[in-house]
Amino acid sequence: MTEDKNLQLKTLLLSFREVHQKTRHILNAAAMEKEITIVQLLIADIIKHSPGIHSQDVAKEMKLAKSTVSGTINRMITAGFITTTEHPTDKRCHQLHVTDCGLKKIRETYDIYLENLASLLDIGPEKIETLLSIHDDLLTKIDEVTI
Repeated sequence: MTEDKNLQLKTLLLSFREVHQKTRHILNAAAMEKEITIVQLLIADIIKHSPGIHSQDVAKEMKLAKSTVSGTINRMITAGFITTTEHPTDKRCHQLHVTDCGLKKIRETYDIYLENLASLLDIGPEKIETLLSIHDDLLTKIDEVTI
């Protein structure tokens, strides 16, 4: 690959990194305002969409170590964001459920996050559709080389 192509590709990839970092920073600020961590928020959101899920399945979905997720879940139980119930057929397993407090944290945090990013829509629907189409093209190309 030529030097120009290398630079072009690096610039493209770094632009995605910068967007990710900046939006993550805004999400972190919203989460801090609502006294929840991003990891807790993501775990609560997974449990919200899969009530009764087990901690090991949450760990798989988040691509995190079971011990990391287990410790975070314990802190979330203490904080009142989630509860556990015994699995009906396997007493060793516990099912996870989001509490009303946890649902409120999810809703309020994402409300702040999305409100802070609402100006992105000023770009206009046509440009957003074009961007999403380009993202699909990029993902297709990446999938072709994914090992």
